[in-house]
Order: sequence, then C-alpha cells, then structure tokens
Amino acid sequence: MRNPSKGSMKKCLYSIFISLSACIIFICLQFYEINYRVKIEDWSSLMDIMEALTVVASILAVSTIILNAIALSGCFRYKEGNNN
Repeated sequence: MRNPSKGSMKKCLYSIFISLSACIIFICLQFYEINYRVKIEDWSSLMDIMEALTVVASILAVSTIILNAIALSGCFRYKEGNNN
C-alpha cells in the first residue's frame, strides 16, 4: 500500500484553510452590508435582519469550526494509520 505523501496532508490543510476563509469572508461581507445600512440610516431594515443574522452567523461559525476539526482529525488519523 502506498504511503500518503506530504502533498495529501497539504491538500487536507489547504481545504480546511479555504473553508475557514470562506466563513470569515461571509462574516466580513455582512459587516460591510450593516455598515452601509447604518450610513444610509436604514434603521428599519437593520432591526429586521439583525436577530436572524446573528443566529445564522453563529451557526455558520460553529459548524465551520466543528466540521474543520473533524476533517483535521481525519487527516491526522489517515496519516498515522498509513505510516507503517
């Protein structure tokens, strides 16, 4: 059986990095949107979306962390199992 290369571990870490980056980009874009709505003084829309946005952003962040932790443990388990 072929030993995993360093490239496969890099691919695993690369995909985790991309996942975390996408989550951070989403949250930053939401802050830009909120800032825009504050500048134009659209208070009613801010009051409508803030509660839902808080819940969605929290769920996204927590699920991203959990899924990436699972993926990272899978990468290390795969690496340890194939080092024989």
